[in-house]
Amino acid sequence: MPAGPGPLGLAYYVGVKLAGYCGAAHYLNRYFGDRKANVFVAGVTRTAIGLTVGVGSVALLSSLEVIRGEWLFYVFLIPVRLCEWLLLLWLFYRKPRWDQRTMTILSAKGMLWSFFLDIPAIIAVFVLPGGIWIC
Repeated sequence: MPAGPGPLGLAYYVGVKLAGYCGAAHYLNRYFGDRKANVFVAGVTRTAIGLTVGVGSVALLSSLEVIRGEWLFYVFLIPVRLCEWLLLLWLFYRKPRWDQRTMTILSAKGMLWSFFLDIPAIIAVFVLPGGIWIC
């Protein structure tokens, strides 16, 4: 009987997300040119924001009896992830001024990137060595 991922599952998930968010920071550095952030620091920051808000979101939705993987769960994540990306952009790329239209578009692209990264991150949790199986 399968029981799901072992203790390393969270590490795999975080690793995939961190790599993807570092890549996004590299893209943003190239996009802005004059406003460069440390790619690793921006990636770690975005990962930390996602984990913190994600744990709270899962707890809130669980209390409302919304199951992870259900379509309503992902609909709820749309504005949450938009705000997470807006926060990252504000922290690292707001200088010298904040262009709301550009930041909203980049936040939407970031939200889509976060959803895309969910696919390999979740697969990594269940496929990489370290999972536990009860037979």
